Amino acid sequence: MIITGYGGLDNWYNVTVNTSLNTFEVNFNHKSPARQLNFFEAADYTARTIAEKYKNIFLGFSGGMDSQFVAETFYKNNINFTPLIGINPTNKDHEFALDWCNTRNIKSIILDLEFYSHDILKIYSTFLKKVPFVNIGNCIDLFLSSIAKKHSGHLLVGGPTLPLTHHHIKHASKEPIYSVELSEFALELTNQPIGGFFFFTPEIALSQAINLDITKPDDYSRAALYNFPVRHKTLEYRLFPDSIFLKLAHITKGRKINNQDWLKTDLINLLQN
Repeated sequence: MIITGYGGLDNWYNVTVNTSLNTFEVNFNHKSPARQLNFFEAADYTARTIAEKYKNIFLGFSGGMDSQFVAETFYKNNINFTPLIGINPTNKDHEFALDWCNTRNIKSIILDLEFYSHDILKIYSTFLKKVPFVNIGNCIDLFLSSIAKKHSGHLLVGGPTLPLTHHHIKHASKEPIYSVELSEFALELTNQPIGGFFFFTPEIALSQAINLDITKPDDYSRAALYNFPVRHKTLEYRLFPDSIFLKLAHITKGRKINNQDWLKTDLINLLQN
């Protein structure tokens, strides 16, 4: 079975999943080469483009560096948005998001994820029946999208990001690889607007590809890109008990799917052509 989802400005890319072969790929459909802008220019352009196209924007604000950068960019450009902040009992990233909003007097919607765990599980299990892979999952993004819809709004998230992959160099050139997981594209596979900030325009995707510092680990390279102090994510909190994960595993039958990998130069060439 082939499943295709579209994302970005004017659907400039698509994500195709082959559930028979356990593969997925990201294809670019932009009509003209991406303009080469510095990273902050590309981010400002992307934020303003989103604001022109969509009203009533809700940002999934985890408190991690990626969503913080999106929040900072919208705030700097005087673009109205409503942060959606999910509270986990043991994951403390949300505390940063709450402080950020409070110091800027930005009204947010705070969601107790344990309280909504039944709704999250229902959304996630329905999605897994369509895209049955154990590593698909950003169930929280799908849930936040449902909250944005209840408020007649559109969800924006801080992704898809381009992690650097040093540990499985596949090419004799020893060139670094950019790698993305299918879990980054859950919103696209359900055809949700707006989706991820860092692939919304070809320009922001290209600027990421050019400017990430390949000499540093991922957290450090992204902090340098955003001009932030390094702030590591706290340990992931398991929202569901093991018994629920066993039920989800029954849906996926343990199937996994490989990442989409690009050589850095190949990705840059694809975006510039």
